[in-house]
Amino acid sequence: MHDHRYGGRAKTIQLWSPERQQWENALNWTCTADWEKDGENKKTRDFGAIKSSIASTAYLGMEVVSDDVKLSRCGLTIAGYASDKQREGPQMVRATCMGCQPRAEDMDYTVDTMPGESGAPVMTRFSDGTIASLGIHNYGDKNATKDRYGRLWGRKNTATRITRRVLQEIQEWIRTL
Repeated sequence: MHDHRYGGRAKTIQLWSPERQQWENALNWTCTADWEKDGENKKTRDFGAIKSSIASTAYLGMEVVSDDVKLSRCGLTIAGYASDKQREGPQMVRATCMGCQPRAEDMDYTVDTMPGESGAPVMTRFSDGTIASLGIHNYGDKNATKDRYGRLWGRKNTATRITRRVLQEIQEWIRTL
C-alpha cells in the first residue's frame, strides 16, 4: 500500500499452501517499478510476484489475447481467497461471469469478488480444454452493494490484462526472483 497509514512496503508476507496445509514466510517479493514509484496513477501496473519455498505441483499458464472481440466474449473465472470465506481457515473460492470490457492494459468484468482476492488470476478455458490466465485481479467496485445474504455484488471489477509486456515481466521475475 502506498498510503503511509497502511505501513508502506511489506516487511514480511505470509503464504498459505493448500497442498501442505501450512503457512510460511515468503522468501522474496517484488512489484512493478512504476507501481512502486507512482501507484495511484498506475493502476494497470498494480501487480507483483512472491517467491515461496513451498513447491507446488499446480501450474497455470498465461495467455496474451490480442483479439478484443474474442476476449470480450469468453467466460472468465477468478479463484482466490475472499475475505468473507476465511472464518474457518484459508479457503479458495471461485466465481465466473461471461465476457468483459477489454482495454489496452486492463479489463472490466462483473465476477463477484471480495477484499483479499487481489492478485488472483482471471482465467478462461479455451476450446481445446486448456486453462490460462488472461489477467490479474486488482480492484473491486467501491460502489458494490450487499445482498440480503451479505454477499457483495460489484458493478465492475478490474484486472491488469496479460499483455506481452506483462508476460515478459512475470517471466523475468520467475528467472530472477
